[in-house]
This record gives sequence, structure tokens and C-alpha cells, in this order.
Amino acid sequence: MKEDGTQQFEVEQLVGFDQNLKVVVKENETKKTLKELNVPAATQTLTQQQLVSMLTKHAWNSVAHTSRVLVANSDNKPYAMFVTVAQKTFKFEANNKFIFTVTSPLNYTYENGSWNINNSVLNISTRIPIGPLEMKNLRVTKITDSELSLLVEISDGLFLISFEAQK
Repeated sequence: MKEDGTQQFEVEQLVGFDQNLKVVVKENETKKTLKELNVPAATQTLTQQQLVSMLTKHAWNSVAHTSRVLVANSDNKPYAMFVTVAQKTFKFEANNKFIFTVTSPLNYTYENGSWNINNSVLNISTRIPIGPLEMKNLRVTKITDSELSLLVEISDGLFLISFEAQK
């Protein structure tokens, strides 16, 4: 917090999703005021061909400490743990082949998954240790030669999963 009592923070725009944030501000010691911030959705600036080229360039290792749950799924499956704890690798290969690997908290690989992209929106069908997994309406919110950030719908939850390029 600054000396004048103000606080500054940055919010990353998400491709395809508006964010409506509520900020609680403490005034004096007892009164709280609710402020609403609207962050508009970002637009995908890369072509579908550019996205495919960058996704398939190398495998992507998850970064659990920057991945987060935006909307928790309502069923009893531990997708929050899948996103924020499990160390995993996504490998997008040619001919829509998808290889999924978990290295922690256990070792597991599924090599028969698939992925597709249409209008720059991805869908992934794979299997995790607890069973089949469908990740739908994935939006690439950030992709560089070294970083990948995906906005992912799993069940009725919404998750932001961060990755770094595997060296």
C-alpha cells in the first residue's frame, strides 16, 4: 500500500471472457465499501495457424503456483487439484494427437488423447488417473516461445492453467 492509502494492481485480460471483479475497500477501521471493476475480454490476435504452430513447437510443463480456479466445478471431482497441484505436461502433436503426462503427485501418462481447434478455440479429450477428461472451449490467453496460459472449461468449472516450455 502506498503512503496515500492507495493500492495498485494489474489484472490480465482473458481471451473470450469478461471479468467482473468486486474489490472490498476498508475505510477508517470499520466501514467497508464495495467497488466493482469490469475488465473486458481480450481479443485473440494470433491466427489459428499461428496458434497451432506455437502449441506444437514443444511440450508444455504446468506451473501450479500461477494456475488458479476461477469458477469451481460443482461435482465432486478434484479438478482444482488437477489445476493447482498436479505437475503435468501437455504435448500437442500433429494429426490432433494429444499426450498428457503427470509427474506429481504420481506418475501417469496417457498417449491416446486428441485435440482440435476451431475458430481459435481448442477442445482436448484425454484421460487422467481418475478417468476420462474433457477440456472444452480452451482459449489461449498468452503464448510466447517460453510461456503458455490457457483458460479452460472442465465440467462446469473455469480454470486458468499456466505452462512453461519444456527445454
